[in-house]
Amino acid sequence: MRRLPVFCVFPISCSMLNEEREIIEEILASLLAKLRTDPYALDTAHLALIGYNDKTINYKKLTSICEFDTNCLSKFKINEGDEFSDGVLNFVLEALDKDIQKDTSEIKGDWKPVIVFVFLDSQKNTISQTAIQKFRNHKCSTVWSINVGENITSSQLEIQKKITDNILLDNMEFPRLFLWPEEYCDGSIKTFE
Repeated sequence: MRRLPVFCVFPISCSMLNEEREIIEEILASLLAKLRTDPYALDTAHLALIGYNDKTINYKKLTSICEFDTNCLSKFKINEGDEFSDGVLNFVLEALDKDIQKDTSEIKGDWKPVIVFVFLDSQKNTISQTAIQKFRNHKCSTVWSINVGENITSSQLEIQKKITDNILLDNMEFPRLFLWPEEYCDGSIKTFE
């Protein structure tokens, strides 16, 4: 069975307000709840989580939404700082390249484009132009940047504009992004060959 990979990239740090942590947990719970009511999603959607802070990148590999453990977030290491950096972008690209299944004689490749949701709350910006270009040139994915929290700063908006043109400023609108899948991708779904 072909998979539709969905990657969620989000900050995990001590500096996050409890409210922001709850927002991320609510967003992920609403995504799973929505997907688990859709028969097509139950057959194909696979979710991966990438949590980052200054010292650690936690990764939960692509898992079928039927088998996905919503308590896995509590197992992610939390450290100080939530800097969104070249390392985070490079890790996302490595995960995409490593975990996306291509067509073989025995296995059907994953659906394309892969969907990547990047949640940001950090005002820190150490992203180089080279990393941004490499990330934006990775043609296998549709990227959405989602603001976490209520007070977006111009610095945060600049980071979002650098990584994608698809920006969602109101995280409560997140569930509407996930239409299944022809509507979401405007009928341009392909497979990896």
